[in-house]
Amino acid sequence: MDSINIGNTEFDPEAQVIKLWGSNISDLSPLSACLDLVKLDLSDNPVRNLEVLAAHKDLSWLNLSMCDLSDITPLQSLTGLTYLDLSSNPLMRLAPLAALKSLEHLDLSYTEATNISHIKDMQELTFLDISSSPVFDLEPIKGLSRLKTLSAAFTQIEKIPDISGCVELTKLDLSSTSIDDITPLEALASLEVLDISSNRLKSSSSLAKLAPLVNLNVSSCGLTSVKDLLSHKTLKVLDLSENSISDIKGIEALSQLTDLDISGNNIKDISALTALTSLRHLNISDNNIHDITKLTALTALEDIYISGNDQGLIYQAYELQKTMKRLNVHQ
Repeated sequence: MDSINIGNTEFDPEAQVIKLWGSNISDLSPLSACLDLVKLDLSDNPVRNLEVLAAHKDLSWLNLSMCDLSDITPLQSLTGLTYLDLSSNPLMRLAPLAALKSLEHLDLSYTEATNISHIKDMQELTFLDISSSPVFDLEPIKGLSRLKTLSAAFTQIEKIPDISGCVELTKLDLSSTSIDDITPLEALASLEVLDISSNRLKSSSSLAKLAPLVNLNVSSCGLTSVKDLLSHKTLKVLDLSENSISDIKGIEALSQLTDLDISGNNIKDISALTALTSLRHLNISDNNIHDITKLTALTALEDIYISGNDQGLIYQAYELQKTMKRLNVHQ
């Protein structure tokens, strides 16, 4: 069978996988001959018309990111899709997605969609990205019991609904929204990774009631204390930067920490850190710290960031390097 030419590249019409990323394609009509397609990558092309794809019933994986799509109506016939990337498109209307109940991975980031109600029946969905879009309501995710990863950063969300039905949710990004109450997150027993940075929380008390976390980002949340974090003894990565914390006593309870960022606070005394012997990466920049000599106890430390403190720290840091051979000092 003769090959077909798409974007100056020849393909077998019986090909099951075609990758045409960044090929400057706008006309998809040659794909009408490729009815065995299972996986298709059309990302970063000036594509506007998807009518040809409606006949590709065997498609399970489709990347349409960075195209120029405003109408995705032809996709409603692709009921076998399990992976769909529509990110970075001027999409507003998502109604055709309602038919795609087999989707497991859906990326709607950097679109113009405000309403995601059409995903509410996607019971197979495990990954959803709506970040950097004008979405303002998370109610449609309430019944997605298999959802494991949700990114809703830089959206217009102001309130977290009751999402206790998301029993498998392990990774959640709600950074840079307008959320001030995280109480509903207390019901998420499987949560391990949480980013709520750049949200002004009314209270940090709910942090103490969350499931044991592994990775937590509470940068720029208006925190004044670490006390509500000390129950998370499983934490390995913790970002406390750009808050109003002056005292970190008690943080030694988080003995599994490997990465800690306390930059941009009002901290003077870091002696509590000497107990964190698993630390590999430490950022203490932009505080009021005068003494880091006791950090010799952190034998696993590989990187330390010290700018914006007492100038004497530069000399002390290089003294540390004499005994801590793997240590990199960043000013």
